[in-house]
Amino acid sequence: MIEKIRSILKNIISSFQEAAQVFLDDKSVTLFDLHHSDDEQRFNVIGLSSRGLLFVVFVEKIDDMVKIISARKALKKERGLYEEKNFS
Repeated sequence: MIEKIRSILKNIISSFQEAAQVFLDDKSVTLFDLHHSDDEQRFNVIGLSSRGLLFVVFVEKIDDMVKIISARKALKKERGLYEEKNFS
């Protein structure tokens, strides 16, 4: 059971590290998150990882620091926004 938990955590950490690569994508799209910005400034960053996977990273800006809240692979709508900005 412990090995299974370790394997799951390793996959989560690897995915998270890959998703954080969106900040290195010169063509990334940053959108202000109006629905979740009542108490703090939140943004959604859509960008490619080094393997070419498109991710959305949800971040909170605190002074000069950016805190990653969560990340996931981009949905069809988010892929459309990325492609519209970069390829139209």
